[in-house]
Amino acid sequence: MTTEIAELQAQVKQLQDDVQHLKGYLGLPQQEPLKNKMLPSLRCRGITLENDAGEVVGCWYGRTAGEGPVLWMAATEPGAAGVELGVDQNTGGGYVTVNGKDGTARAQLYVRDDRGEMTVSTAGGQPRAGMKAFPTGGSLVVVDEALKPRGLLLAGDHGGELVVFNKEDKRQASISITPNGGLMATWNPQGKPATAFASQPTGGMAILNYPNGDPSVTMGATKGSHLKLHGEDAQSGSVSLGTTADGSFMGVHNSADKSVAAIYAAKNGGLVSVSDNGGELRGMMDAGAHGGSLLIKNEHGETGLLLHHNTQGGAVNLYSKDGKSAALMDVQNEGGRIAVVGPEEKVLAGMAASATGGSVAIFNDLGIYRGLLHIQDDGGRLDLHWAGTPAVVLRADEAGGEITALDPQGGVRGRLPGADSEG
Repeated sequence: MTTEIAELQAQVKQLQDDVQHLKGYLGLPQQEPLKNKMLPSLRCRGITLENDAGEVVGCWYGRTAGEGPVLWMAATEPGAAGVELGVDQNTGGGYVTVNGKDGTARAQLYVRDDRGEMTVSTAGGQPRAGMKAFPTGGSLVVVDEALKPRGLLLAGDHGGELVVFNKEDKRQASISITPNGGLMATWNPQGKPATAFASQPTGGMAILNYPNGDPSVTMGATKGSHLKLHGEDAQSGSVSLGTTADGSFMGVHNSADKSVAAIYAAKNGGLVSVSDNGGELRGMMDAGAHGGSLLIKNEHGETGLLLHHNTQGGAVNLYSKDGKSAALMDVQNEGGRIAVVGPEEKVLAGMAASATGGSVAIFNDLGIYRGLLHIQDDGGRLDLHWAGTPAVVLRADEAGGEITALDPQGGVRGRLPGADSEG
């Protein structure tokens, strides 16, 4: 009995020593009995978890003041594959880190007051991808071993963009979205633009480029459609095809992008124009519902030839090198006319044809009659004028011929009788 009491006293003493040791570790008063009301004031610097083999598999500890607690869990020992959770009171958030077997981070998640971040890494803790979230959007980036971006995704309130880079850190492809439409583009390995496709509220556009980045084909569609083919070198021109609400067109441009030829088609007809290398019009032909015309200009840009036709007939106008009318030939309902014009744009000679016959007129440089040969009744007549009045008149009819000489007042000076005369 005495032995049992002694063992019990030793156990009590051991228990009392353990309680005293626990009080000291927890920072409790040594002389006061342990009470439940003391529990809320318990303080702990950290807790370590061990497995049955005594290996550390987790711990919970506090960092410096204000940084917040950390919970760490691992398979065997600190630094091995595991997970770390922490609260960062300085940034108003927390983090989660997943480590690999080498103890380096494989994935990290950070939370801040107004955003979140996530990083994914390879063995050795080498970052390969990162993601961020902001109040106005977010981003995702993929990098190579040199931490150079290979892919980038951005998104915000007004759209987003996806960009892919090659090993030389040059863009290879991108997709952009805005409130007004989208854009998709590609680049060749040298970083030169290769293709581009765009959309907007009024239509779309596509561009295909040569290896040097210069455009090869451009296409557009709004209220109509447009296609343009470009030459490969600086000396080449381009060809355009398109449609509009009223018709269609085709144009040829030189190396200076000046129009040198064009064809237009509309509801009422068509038009063909030809220009010099400076873009100055040199020829034009058009056709409409009631006729057509042909215009040719000289090297000075002055009209040289004009042909046109309408419901009344046709006409040909010839011009001098300074653009002044030189000759005219036209057709009316009952016949045609030819006029030759002098330097002062006065008619000097003319020919006309009608239902009753034809006539030829000669004028002086002031446009005054000098001679007129025409049909009269069943014969012919030649008038020679002076100062605007006839001076000599020759007539021919079924009865014969007659010559009449007139004075300036129109009085007869002399007359050679017609067929009834003896000679």
